[in-house]
Amino acid sequence: MAADPGARTAAYTGVRPEILAAVPDDSVAVLDVGCADGSLGAALRQRPGVSVTGIEADPGLASRARERLDEVLAVDLDDLEAVRTALAGRSFDCLVVADVLEHLRDPWATLEVLTASLAPGGRAVLSVPNVGHVSTLWSVVVRGTWPRRERGLHDSTHLRWFGRNDLDDLVRAGGLRTLEVRPTYRFVDRPTPRNGAARRVAVPGLRRLLAYQFVVLADRPPGP
Repeated sequence: MAADPGARTAAYTGVRPEILAAVPDDSVAVLDVGCADGSLGAALRQRPGVSVTGIEADPGLASRARERLDEVLAVDLDDLEAVRTALAGRSFDCLVVADVLEHLRDPWATLEVLTASLAPGGRAVLSVPNVGHVSTLWSVVVRGTWPRRERGLHDSTHLRWFGRNDLDDLVRAGGLRTLEVRPTYRFVDRPTPRNGAARRVAVPGLRRLLAYQFVVLADRPPGP
């Protein structure tokens, strides 16, 4: 079945409460990487004194984001030189990279380039889907097939996959230090009210199987 671009776009727009809550209250200059239509940045700009610069390669989404954010850079995140050039001379105290890294050819290198614009002591909020979720195991081990979907954990445009033990390497590649990892829990990939109960049953031994996504809070340690 052909992917529905509208379904995928809808999945990556809108305000993500768990990401919004992870952005420190004292952030002033925010770089929202893969800002989509600017919904998250618009919510952040409701905070006093906050400015938001977005990066978005999709022309339609970037156009909508420009109506909401202070600035939007139209850059292909797989083009590392273009990212370096676009961010040269800029400094941010918060970097948001939510549901982006898994779409890149070399997320480790891209994150390193992005964090070069993060001020020492600045914070980063990263989110990636958990490939070790029970839905992956069910499809691969029981059904014998890799799941491919229009959106979500098994979005067919994902190029990279991360489990819990991959996160520290990812963070270190960006020159960052992990402060906290916040899992979000679901029973199944598709949105359903039943997923709301997953956190209550995510006891030790089940937590990584029910962890649908990891939200990582990190910082860039002050240099010498």
